[in-house]
Amino acid sequence: MRNGILSAIAGALAMVAGAAQAAGISPASYSATIGVGETVEVVKTVQTDPTLDLVDFYFLADNTGSMGPVIGNVKTVSSSLLTELQATYANAAFGVGRYLGDPSEGVGYGGAYDVLQTITTDTAAVSAAIGSWSAGGGGDTPEANLYALHQAATEGADTAGPGTGSGEATGWRAGAQKVILWFGDVPG
Repeated sequence: MRNGILSAIAGALAMVAGAAQAAGISPASYSATIGVGETVEVVKTVQTDPTLDLVDFYFLADNTGSMGPVIGNVKTVSSSLLTELQATYANAAFGVGRYLGDPSEGVGYGGAYDVLQTITTDTAAVSAAIGSWSAGGGGDTPEANLYALHQAATEGADTAGPGTGSGEATGWRAGAQKVILWFGDVPG
């Protein structure tokens, strides 16, 4: 499972951070046939322009009950992941958020999404915020994943009229590439 999480994160980085500035992606393509219930792991290497090292990474996770194992795995690998990202991107910074049920289900717009740590270079604070993730509740769909993604990307702006935003600022740095590492399992 740990390799699966790291592969998912590597895939997210390859698709989001490196796509626009990629000098090369290897392998360029991959094809496999697998049976129902089987998995395949694909490791891709992304060559990026080293001068583009101002990157903000935001860890965003569904904190509803079904996410317990995934949250546990992310907690387990977060320290090494932060170290690796800092080694790769000299000016990396990190933030952490979580989301719960859909705002229309009674948790409201202010309770569906929380910024636990604004963008910072303090990896101890980031690790503590990831460590505070706790799976609970849920048991239905939809979740607040799309709402949370919008809130993270727009610094908590209103989504569907006045009063529909969380007001929670992510703290993106000016000029930084923005990467959201998103962990969830239910449609929004």
